[in-house]
Amino acid sequence: FFCMFLSFTFLILCIFVQPHDVASAVLLSLAVVALLGCVALNGCFAQQFGTSFSRNLWKWLAYHSAYACCFLGALSVTVAIARYMMAGFWWSVLIAGLPCCGISTCVCCAWSVSSLEEEIEDMEDMDKKSVAERTIVFHG
Repeated sequence: FFCMFLSFTFLILCIFVQPHDVASAVLLSLAVVALLGCVALNGCFAQQFGTSFSRNLWKWLAYHSAYACCFLGALSVTVAIARYMMAGFWWSVLIAGLPCCGISTCVCCAWSVSSLEEEIEDMEDMDKKSVAERTIVFHG
C-alpha cells in the first residue's frame, strides 16, 4: 500500500507542476503515464495480496481500494492533461492520454474477467479444510 501511496503522491505532484517548454511537457506527460501504470499495477497487487488478510473488513478494503485508486488515478491524469493543454501543449493529449486510456482499458478488462471474491472464498475454504484436517495426538 505504501508504493501505491507514493505513486499516487507523485502523480498528484505532476498535476501541480506547470510545463514551461516542450521538453518539460514531454517529460511530465511520460511521467504521468508511468505513474498511472504504477498505480494500476499496485492496485492489482493490493487486490491479490488482500485475499490473505484474516479479517473480512481488511479483505473488503483491499478489494475496493484498488478500484478507488485507479479511478482517482485516471481522474488525476485527466486533470493533468487539461492543465497541460491550457499551458499550450495540446499534443500532450496524444502523449499521455492515449497510453493512459490503454492502461485503464487493460485494467478494467483484467478486473472484469477475474473474480477476486471467488478467490477469497476459495482461500477461506482451503483454510477451513486445513483446520478441519488437523488432529491432536497425545503420547504418554
